[in-house]
Amino acid sequence: MAVQRATETRTRGGSRSHGTLIAVVVGSLALVSPSPALAGQTTSPPVMLTSAGSTSAIDVSNVIAEIQNQLIGVNGALPFMTPERIAELPSYIRDISYFQLLGTLAQMNPTDPTVRFPYITTEVGGNPIQIEGQANPDNIFNFVFTQPDGTYVIHFAPGSGTVDFNITSQYDFSPSNVNSPPGDGLQLADLTPNADGSYTITVSPTPHEGNWIDSDGATGIWIRDTVHDWTTSPGVVTIDRTDVAATDPVYTPLSDSDVAALLGRIADELPEHNLNSQVFYTPPPNLPTPDNGVIPFIPTNINGGLPGQFMSFGNFNLEPGQALILRAPEIDATYYNIQLSDPVGRLLPFQYAQTSLNDIQSFQASDGNTYYVISATNPGVPNWLDTGGLSSGGIFLRIQGPEGPIPTGPLQAELVPVADIRDYLPADTPVVTPEQFAAQLELRAFSLENLLSLSKDSSWITTTLQIDDIKAAIGSGTFDQLFGTQDSYVSLADRFTDVFDPSTAVQNIINNPLGSMSAVVQSLPQAFKELEYPLILAMARGARALADTLQSMDGGMSSGNGFDLFSALTQSFTDPNGLASVFAQTLFDPGTSITAGLLNARDAIQFALVTGVHDTPGLWQLATEAQESLAQITAMFSHDFAMGMDLVDQLLGF
Repeated sequence: MAVQRATETRTRGGSRSHGTLIAVVVGSLALVSPSPALAGQTTSPPVMLTSAGSTSAIDVSNVIAEIQNQLIGVNGALPFMTPERIAELPSYIRDISYFQLLGTLAQMNPTDPTVRFPYITTEVGGNPIQIEGQANPDNIFNFVFTQPDGTYVIHFAPGSGTVDFNITSQYDFSPSNVNSPPGDGLQLADLTPNADGSYTITVSPTPHEGNWIDSDGATGIWIRDTVHDWTTSPGVVTIDRTDVAATDPVYTPLSDSDVAALLGRIADELPEHNLNSQVFYTPPPNLPTPDNGVIPFIPTNINGGLPGQFMSFGNFNLEPGQALILRAPEIDATYYNIQLSDPVGRLLPFQYAQTSLNDIQSFQASDGNTYYVISATNPGVPNWLDTGGLSSGGIFLRIQGPEGPIPTGPLQAELVPVADIRDYLPADTPVVTPEQFAAQLELRAFSLENLLSLSKDSSWITTTLQIDDIKAAIGSGTFDQLFGTQDSYVSLADRFTDVFDPSTAVQNIINNPLGSMSAVVQSLPQAFKELEYPLILAMARGARALADTLQSMDGGMSSGNGFDLFSALTQSFTDPNGLASVFAQTLFDPGTSITAGLLNARDAIQFALVTGVHDTPGLWQLATEAQESLAQITAMFSHDFAMGMDLVDQLLGF
């Protein structure tokens, strides 16, 4: 499989800041320390933005790059830095810049100020870009930036894989402070369901009947849908602000000056974001963590953590050929997991490597304990956690919905030679062959791809259009340098032959044809969505490019200069958002093309054939399922086609 560098990344839609002009002035700044351990640290110059002058988006992007370099130096001078941590700082600063971009775009849309993680524009073959804060790989996150006086109604329909669901209000929550303290919250067990099994929750500063969260003074909401079986489906979340009219346009193009203003705000707030970010408490200066071990479980209602959850954390620090064994006793809870992080606290890439395990993914030994093995090489035993070649990093465990006692002491930890690993495990520990582990990884990768596909909604279209605008203003290369990219992706050519477990699919069709047909029928709305969204995106991109071309041609004809008209015509072939670029994107872009959509639809159906064939339905049940899928497709088409026509009309100026 050929793996290439990726270029497409993820943001969330926003609205236009009309005609904003900015000037960039670089001065000096003494950043306020978040803890006594940081007192006396010298820091870098800030950016001050005013309304005077006219500064291009490229100029502001250069300032962001300079600030990022300065923050790398600031963080590298912290007393708890090590060579391993310093090596991660450039990509870490890009990642927090990326999340700040997502949040800033979301705040520009007051009636839909939402950011999702993992990001639904993730391309096949690459791990999602990380955020700080020990993001849980088993969660579908929604981050909502709210107004303190706003009323927000959240509707949640649990998926077949939903094992827990949590909503918390957040104080001082902003794009530059994702690790803010939590306020009031509710979890799945606290909620009263609607008649159809879904849930409606109101988040507001004034009391409401039913499921209500007090958000007085809060500026954000965290929503977590926990899915521990990745082969199942997540829930569906919708968020509406109901105290103001939804007047935002479907999508408003960002001009160069709009992008400059957007980037200017990021430049202004990035130093503050750095101070609030994970690196300043991983390890927490006031809470030392052991090397090659973990602390006892403690509540997590700090630093953006989930109230009612318990966590344990520590570090691994391994020499070549060493492994760390953690022995966990039996835990009676709705859900628990363990995950590894890099030296600055980011979850290690988790889609194409086994860097996390949850309660149903873990193997419990015959003595009732679960033995997690942390090492750089595969020891051929269950519960291996891959360090990705890192010699040091973090360990994080969490328990949600405890139904029995929480372990009182730290998990037993033992540093052992990898070659002798079986001498330290129960005698009946099974062998995991390379072929078996490869099959586990394949299932893991395709399962998360399917979860991301199911989580995708029509905001994917407008999000991609806004990313187009930003890249057109500063260049795709500059965008990637500032905000990062996925680590890799699979080419479209390779995806044609990279089909998930075809032998199992064929076997299921032969052994259970009605069950296979049922699985396919139920996957059709997802497959239709994967086809429909790239088509609407191509229409919108084409309308935008055509409108720009016609406007340029009109200017050329008005001037009476033949050269101006010729330049206008050729611009459609050279402009980043021009007609030629749109044609190439529509056919060949690995994340947003119609070709990618066709392959995504195929993968959705194939995944259903491999993992979704269970019972044998009767013909009446099969007909009912087909009717339900058709109704979903019809409703989706009606809504999304209308949105697509609105986009085209808007972009063409009709």
